[in-house]
Amino acid sequence: MQVKKDAVQKAIIKAATDEFLKYGYAGASMRRMAKAAGTGLGNFYNYFSSKDEIFAYIVSDQYAKTQAYIARSLSENMIVDFKNIRDTRLFCQEFKRWLVRSDPLFNKNMFLLLDCSTGTHFQSAKDELVVGLTQVFTTLFDFPKGSLAVPPFLFFEQTINNLLQIVRKYQKDPQLKQIAFNSFYSSCLGYILCAINI
Repeated sequence: MQVKKDAVQKAIIKAATDEFLKYGYAGASMRRMAKAAGTGLGNFYNYFSSKDEIFAYIVSDQYAKTQAYIARSLSENMIVDFKNIRDTRLFCQEFKRWLVRSDPLFNKNMFLLLDCSTGTHFQSAKDELVVGLTQVFTTLFDFPKGSLAVPPFLFFEQTINNLLQIVRKYQKDPQLKQIAFNSFYSSCLGYILCAINI
């Protein structure tokens, strides 16, 4: 039995990530992955037995981090008492400080999970995230009745779709993570400030 080498596995994972980003799960080819990794298809199977296995290997940790982020954000010790902040500048500062905790949302593996997972058992991840974010924000903020331009669920669905567009456009930019974070922060802040009275 061939001994697995870390360098080969890393090359396969990188090639697979690039392949999934370009073609999505359904259109990805293990043959192309193997070629891009500089190995044969037979050797590729020594590391991963299927396309599903390597996709799960890449995104499982990201999925777990996202679920943990939602759970932490809803726990009592993580909730900031935004309802008692009456100064706009202070509100913005505290909101940005709190949002930094959402770090797991802004990377390529998150894009894979949300936008390239059709056909896998992760394909509901985007809907789960939208539901989770809706729960978090409606828990954090006391939105006056009739103050929201659109329901929170629709807002976060559109905001996540916008984030995915940003990742598609800037995925090779070294500042991608910061660009995505700033977009998410600005969208959420504008939505909230239009709805609450400070």
